Amino acid sequence: MKTNSLCYFTIAVCIIVFLACGADDNATNQPVKPITPTEEPSDEIIEAEEVAIDFAAEEAAIRELFESHTAAVAANDINEIMKHWLKLETKEVFISHEFLGVVTISEKWSGVKEYWSATRAVFGVVPSVQTMDKVGIDARAQNATLSGKYVWEDEGKYLAAFRKDKDGKWKIRAIDFGDKGLLKEIK
Repeated sequence: MKTNSLCYFTIAVCIIVFLACGADDNATNQPVKPITPTEEPSDEIIEAEEVAIDFAAEEAAIRELFESHTAAVAANDINEIMKHWLKLETKEVFISHEFLGVVTISEKWSGVKEYWSATRAVFGVVPSVQTMDKVGIDARAQNATLSGKYVWEDEGKYLAAFRKDKDGKWKIRAIDFGDKGLLKEIK
């Protein structure tokens, strides 16, 4: 028994020594070469280019997009409806509504498309936007919200979220019919 323990101990020590004495590929032991500048420092101050954002034009574009979307919904043109939506298959793209106290959420671009196709078939009508009250746009003009009122059985409030796509055009990211707090309004 003593011999086995001694054998195991010796093997363990050899492994530790072998690992400790291995090659060191770490570059920190290499001498540091001084960096010599290739250009003389300049006293010229380079200012960041400021891009002026026309918030009135951005708001007008959002309202125009939502009016066009509302017209496509009224015409029951699914392909035209979906041209207004941000084409992402993520949970940040969604539509929700409350009907008889139950909140239903359809996520992803494909889920939103299915929602618009099925809602008219199941209920015979779809939410109808009545007002577009307040537009909020973030400081970079990349995200926005629009609040207003809609009618569907009863009158209710909605909050729609918008984001610019890769081409810089506004698209609908989400609509919360019933304004159940699923979206944060941009003030």
